[in-house]
Amino acid sequence: MPVSADLTTLFAPDSIAIVGASADPEKLAGRPDRFLRKFGYDGELHLVNPNRTEIDGRPCRDSVRDCPPVDVALVLVPAAAVESVVDDCGAADVPFAVVVASGFAETDETGAERQRAVARTAREGGVRLVGPNSEGFLTLVDPPVAATFSSICKREALLPGAVGFVSQSGAFGGAVFQLTQRLGVGARAWITTGNEADVDALELLAHYVEDPAVDVIATYLESVTDGRRLLAAGTRAVETDTHIVAMRVGASAAGESATASHTGSIATDDAVYDALLAQAGATRVRSVDAFADALAAFSRLPTSSEPAGGEGLGVVSISGGAAALIADACDRTDLSLATLDANARTAIEAEIPPYGSPTNPVDVTGAAISDPAVFGRCLDAVAGDPSVGSLLLQFGNSGAETIEVCLDAVRSTRVDHDLPVAAVFTGSDPAPETATLLHDADVWTFGDPVRAVETLAAVHDAAGRRRRLAGRDRGWELPADPDPFPQTDWAAATDRLREVGVAVAAGDLVTSADAAATAAARFDGPVVLKLDPLATAHKTDIGGVRTDLGDEAAVRAAYDDLAGLGDSRVLVQETVAGVELVVGVVVDDDFGPVMLVGPGGTSVELYDDAFAYRALPVTEADAREMLAESAADRLLTGRRGAPAPDRDAVVATLVAVADVATTHDVAELELNPLVATPDGAVAVDLLVEDSS
Repeated sequence: MPVSADLTTLFAPDSIAIVGASADPEKLAGRPDRFLRKFGYDGELHLVNPNRTEIDGRPCRDSVRDCPPVDVALVLVPAAAVESVVDDCGAADVPFAVVVASGFAETDETGAERQRAVARTAREGGVRLVGPNSEGFLTLVDPPVAATFSSICKREALLPGAVGFVSQSGAFGGAVFQLTQRLGVGARAWITTGNEADVDALELLAHYVEDPAVDVIATYLESVTDGRRLLAAGTRAVETDTHIVAMRVGASAAGESATASHTGSIATDDAVYDALLAQAGATRVRSVDAFADALAAFSRLPTSSEPAGGEGLGVVSISGGAAALIADACDRTDLSLATLDANARTAIEAEIPPYGSPTNPVDVTGAAISDPAVFGRCLDAVAGDPSVGSLLLQFGNSGAETIEVCLDAVRSTRVDHDLPVAAVFTGSDPAPETATLLHDADVWTFGDPVRAVETLAAVHDAAGRRRRLAGRDRGWELPADPDPFPQTDWAAATDRLREVGVAVAAGDLVTSADAAATAAARFDGPVVLKLDPLATAHKTDIGGVRTDLGDEAAVRAAYDDLAGLGDSRVLVQETVAGVELVVGVVVDDDFGPVMLVGPGGTSVELYDDAFAYRALPVTEADAREMLAESAADRLLTGRRGAPAPDRDAVVATLVAVADVATTHDVAELELNPLVATPDGAVAVDLLVEDSS
């Protein structure tokens, strides 16, 4: 889709009205005028304040109704006066109003009602609303548009670049922006969305994804109203080669309403967000430092935006101790050290003393301080190895001189090999002039080797994730009128699953001991009796399951025991032995239907970090990735000489269950256990609830 014309107008307005403008440039209401002029805004600037005739020799108008055509009204009046101003904007055909005032839905119900009224007035007047409780926006074009009161504009200069910032928190968004500016990371635009009465972070993500001047999107999220728009934006970001770096904080009630199934208990808010941000191709960060490091890294990627060589990290260090620390950090991430071939090792051995190390991590020793050219030649040997996908250079506190000498080698490495390169100055940050030289060569700098490794791991993870997602055919819109799913009739429910390819263990629902005995007699071997699965969740917790029933007397006694629990409907089922998995779907408050897979059985909720998640629909590739990411992967490999369960059958079951849950009215659907055997995958229990 093309860049939204509306949002383009917001970020590049030809005219701005400051409503509630103050004559004091230090006050919140005086700062936007000051900042806009400071950074050379060259559009028309109108001051609106009915209590003043002029500010600093410039006329003040009583209302935006009195102004020439206005693209953006920056609304700085108190909360109680906002609705009237927005009404004026509608009458004056102002397309955008950016509302700074607090005192709306973030306070109490009175504030929430005030916000609804403002939003309603904006809609009726055709005004797009940013905020309330927004800090405004900033566009770093030539010249910048500093439509904000944020202290970020107190900086002497603002560095333009290719990062688009969108934050639901003004203060946090400003802090990250400031930190990245100090790191030499330039911005294309910055905006805070506040309470999101209209324009929200996801609409801005979709806008940035389509902006060819934005290579990296930085977003801070507390909540989203429609997570599937996030997934759609992520899919499009992969197509446009745009990186999304996201920090998500806060807890919601997602999953709390879905407690009948194990899936509803396991699919915690944070676990779902973590997995689905990855499914959207985004890189999630959990600290301010990691946020800034990731933005610096992705904004300085090689032209290919991916490691051009192998999958491993090549390390060239002047310290054996630092090299060991880097190796340990790699072990704690998914980033592996490259194994150098004989040609690289031979070239390195010719350069370093015998007490150095020609294997990766390469220890060139302190000899590189005496002859910095040694470092450059070893760097070239490592960079040329086909197993190396990125480089980490480690210097000591005296690294400035070394860098000066081998800078040409670093530059040529970036150009000739098209590899991401990071430099670590152990124990201290590089001198400003050294950092500038490296940043100009698109080399990332760190004072901590561990942070460097974690950042490089994020780059590699993102590259692999984007390769997997590229070209994956999917749509994120769900059917408007899903079909009903049988939720009380065991036979009808299992027949529906079998129709789409889900194997279900044979069994009969009976209401008497005689019928139970008759049903059991048609199976070879012991049977299982359980309370009607569709009527009773967590049957084991109340003693509602009997296993290994090998004769008629045992079957009759088991039926009587189960019927005595209050329900005469009992399922007599064949025994299926194998690896027990759980496959579940639960409707998440933010993302809609989400699938889970992992180890199953009665103790499923005791597992920690054992599950993988995907938003529906789920492709075959998604299903295979889910199994590989979860603890189910180890269960499906076969142990102690036993044949491995049929992984393909499990994959097919996941895709079939996802299709059912996508096209039917299902609030919860769970197969637990799904028993995987060498001959297939069979569901032996089912729980289903619709949205009612």
